[in-house]
Amino acid sequence: GNLPQAPVNDIVIGPAGILFVATDAGVYAGAPSGRLWLRLGHLPLAPVNDIEFNAISGRLFAATFGRGVYSTRIVPAVQARLLGAR
Repeated sequence: GNLPQAPVNDIVIGPAGILFVATDAGVYAGAPSGRLWLRLGHLPLAPVNDIEFNAISGRLFAATFGRGVYSTRIVPAVQARLLGAR
């Protein structure tokens, strides 16, 4: 796939098997097949140490070292694009 060559610090499985990975180059969402990865651009382009997905709210939380904790809602358009790449 197109996941950047950066250390992966955490992996979370989201709705419909979508993979979320916290890397030293930000957070990426990936198709269950691992062939397509999208950087979640509204999260910082910085090392992310920990991520959590809340299925009830549909929000992904990302913790960085020294830059704080961020959250974003995983919109249906992102899910549809990734699930189309199965």
